[in-house]
Amino acid sequence: SASSATHLKKHSEEKPYVCNACGRAFRWAAGLRHHYLTHTDQHPFFCRYCPYKAKQKFQVIKHIQRHHPDVPETLSNTTAPRPVPACH
Repeated sequence: SASSATHLKKHSEEKPYVCNACGRAFRWAAGLRHHYLTHTDQHPFFCRYCPYKAKQKFQVIKHIQRHHPDVPETLSNTTAPRPVPACH
């Protein structure tokens, strides 16, 4: 089944998705998509409470926890459109 194939992929050493900028390889297309941001100046994730922007969602979550601890926060407040990989 598709779900067992996905589960087996987690344990595989195969990493077919390769960054053509640096050669780093990933098991999942999503991993490569997120990685591409390290090669760009894009900061698609943002803080709703100040001008802070980041390349990755977890960076904004950590920022809010540190700098805006009294503000109620949900994960949806840091979402941005799916990044588009840069052509290299």
